[in-house]
Amino acid sequence: MIRFIVRFLMAGLVCLGCTEDIYAQYRVQLHPTGAVSQNQLVQLLENEVQFADGSKIAWENLYRYGELRERANRSWVVLRQGEVVVADQLELRPDGLTIQSLLWKPVIVSWQDVRAIIRNVPKVLSARDRLLESVFHYQAAGFVVFNDQTRLDASCSINEDGRIILSQTSLGKEFVIPFASVKACIFNPFVRSDSTRATIGFSDGSFGPADNVSCQGSELVWNTSTGVILKTAAPLFSLEDFNAWDHLEFLQPIRSNVVYLDEVESAQTVALPFFEGELGNELFELTHVLPERDGKGRNVLGGWLRSNDSLALHGIGMSALSRKTFKVPDDALLFVSDIAVDSRALRRGSVTFHVFLRSGAGEWRSVHSSRVLRGGDPSRTIQVELQGATELSLAVGMADRATVADYANWLDARFVVD
Repeated sequence: MIRFIVRFLMAGLVCLGCTEDIYAQYRVQLHPTGAVSQNQLVQLLENEVQFADGSKIAWENLYRYGELRERANRSWVVLRQGEVVVADQLELRPDGLTIQSLLWKPVIVSWQDVRAIIRNVPKVLSARDRLLESVFHYQAAGFVVFNDQTRLDASCSINEDGRIILSQTSLGKEFVIPFASVKACIFNPFVRSDSTRATIGFSDGSFGPADNVSCQGSELVWNTSTGVILKTAAPLFSLEDFNAWDHLEFLQPIRSNVVYLDEVESAQTVALPFFEGELGNELFELTHVLPERDGKGRNVLGGWLRSNDSLALHGIGMSALSRKTFKVPDDALLFVSDIAVDSRALRRGSVTFHVFLRSGAGEWRSVHSSRVLRGGDPSRTIQVELQGATELSLAVGMADRATVADYANWLDARFVVD
């Protein structure tokens, strides 16, 4: 309760300090071209999205609205289809989990709908990635991670006192522990749904798949793919120009004509002994072939893909002086991607991004070479017409800082298929 009072007071002080109108601008990326503009969503209808400047975009022409942002040092409730609900207070009971937050109305979630609870998400990215990799591993069974980073495989349940019962443990004993002694605990396996219409993200850091998101008066309603329904609480202050859609900071429709590179096996991964912007056949023959590592849907360090303070759910990570080659899907028209240095590099790192195409056994030809991008630079969107190419190769070159922290991200890298 004290935490809530402090948050309310801080919010009031911020509002009193505002003397001018503030208009948020969000990144809007079109489908399939990848063209980017800045605008603010004011209405989401069944077939179109309306923006503050009066423009409208048909649902099928919108690839992404806004940026997906993480919120650390808060509790995360992970539902069974991967939705993340950020919570300020949690109450654990045998019949369900009560979630309270400043954004959402209190809701009770059945334990059968809960994948995991992360009691306090680490603020340091390396520690956060290690924890999230365990929690979001689709094949991981039940386990608990203690505050000292110790992990114990076990089946988790809750007793009448709100304590965690660890049964079927790898130690062969049953334990009862307080919730405050753990960083994270897993309750159920993940499940997947075919009904998901979009991935969405909210101002408090909650995000995940949605069957639907709608506005009812001053409330936004999130119909999660798991089946849990969340409704935003009443605004702290009554504002004439209040728009419930302001709570929605990210929207990415699910596309049937998009093939993400992290869903495709690369034909070859190589490390380049040097890179000068050309990728001829002789260089292909001299390069050292590397085994595949976890860079699919993850950065080159194995963590989540980030650019500054935003998160990408798809893409691949590569280090400098490396190359990945992919077979182009049949009927693919375009290759589109955002490029940036991963947030784990901080202000370090300096790389160039290169795209090459070839048809059959023909010569490789360069179709895109970027300027130098450094850690902290905003992401850029690139688009390449495939023109009947059968193979696509992505290469990352180093710039003026050798290869230190050269963690290159191809964010939302995708083929657009006819």
